[in-house]
Amino acid sequence: MSPRRWLIFLFALALGLSVGVAEPERAGGQSVREVIPAGNNLNKAVEELSRHSDVIAVANSMQADPAALAAQALNGKAFMESKNVEIRFYGKVVDQNEQPLTGVAVQGHTREWRMKNPFEPEGKFMNPVALTGADGLFSFTRLYGDSFQIHSIKKDGYIISKSAKLGYSYGPLAHFYQPNPLAPEIFHMWKTNGAVPLYVVNISMSIPQDGTVLAFDLRRNRRVTLPGEDTDLRITLDQHAPPGQRNARVPFDWSFVLEVPDGGVIETRDEFMYLAPEQGYQPKWVAEYPKDAPNWKARREVDFYLHNRAGQQYGRLAVSFKVSAGYPTGYLTVLGYLNPVGRVLEYDGRLKLQPELINQPKPQFGAPNPAPAVNSPPANGAVSSPPPSSPPPGSPAPPPFGAPNLPQPPPGFQALTNRGKALPPPVPVRPQ
Repeated sequence: MSPRRWLIFLFALALGLSVGVAEPERAGGQSVREVIPAGNNLNKAVEELSRHSDVIAVANSMQADPAALAAQALNGKAFMESKNVEIRFYGKVVDQNEQPLTGVAVQGHTREWRMKNPFEPEGKFMNPVALTGADGLFSFTRLYGDSFQIHSIKKDGYIISKSAKLGYSYGPLAHFYQPNPLAPEIFHMWKTNGAVPLYVVNISMSIPQDGTVLAFDLRRNRRVTLPGEDTDLRITLDQHAPPGQRNARVPFDWSFVLEVPDGGVIETRDEFMYLAPEQGYQPKWVAEYPKDAPNWKARREVDFYLHNRAGQQYGRLAVSFKVSAGYPTGYLTVLGYLNPVGRVLEYDGRLKLQPELINQPKPQFGAPNPAPAVNSPPANGAVSSPPPSSPPPGSPAPPPFGAPNLPQPPPGFQALTNRGKALPPPVPVRPQ
């Protein structure tokens, strides 16, 4: 046998492609590599190996000592075997109320190492799928590789939590992931109810931080300044920094109060605030931050569910407030959505509700001013004057709205240009 053919056979032995011995198949009916059927002699085995283009390419390109090549091939095989450990994974899918979900399709993603050629391993990827049972449980077993990922978790009408852990590393050492069927990994999904028309809340403004109470109409995104107007929130910001202090990082006493005149709020940490609770609302929420608090800070962000307006309106709000030392104002941001008729709070921009008009439309140019109301109460205690009487018959008509109040010209007066010439008479327009 020629040296080249001996070198090919040596590579085969290093990779486990032995003559007459077929490698056992892995679980699922997939073998790691092609093997030579039993019963062939040495020459036929080498002929079979010669058809493998990757083996021939390496044999022709390498000029090293055959023993060194064999050692390198054995190292590659040892690397591959150290990576390919058994993969077992156990999980459970529940909804936002910790109830198990059945019929959820879970797709995994595994990486198994194989030899691309006698010296180069490569990762092969598989995507197995499992379905959850009535108890929400699922599992993946009889897989091999060094990593496992959750590629997708799908069920109609639900979305997966953004905080779910999706990647896991497997290996022979203790610091790698250790599966436990008695403690499955928990995955939360949130039920969607379909988008409905909602008001959009977007308030961002400086507010006094001296204890002044501010009222807000969230549907119209504005402050309420007149009595009797719709009020959704009352907010009070109060800080007590020492006089002259302008460093907000030095702790000082401050507080924030949020009130709902006709309803209440619930502080929440729900990831998807798509459905407001029916009960549990409190009319006032207070946050106090003394200067000696262990986790003192000058800013706070809180999420709330809102319920007000005679029990008809529900909403979700993200409220952010900040105090400043040495300045008259702090800062307030209120973002969210309001449903005027129900608890569903899933938003679609195509269904945005517009607030009702609260001001009378402005009069068009040239329209007469509205007549003052007769017997209307005087403003600020001033003495009211009697309404003007009607002009006597035969008197000239008043000038149109917007015209200057100029004296009327005498009879027979002719309008002159700036050159002293009389203007020509108007040309009559022939009817069409």
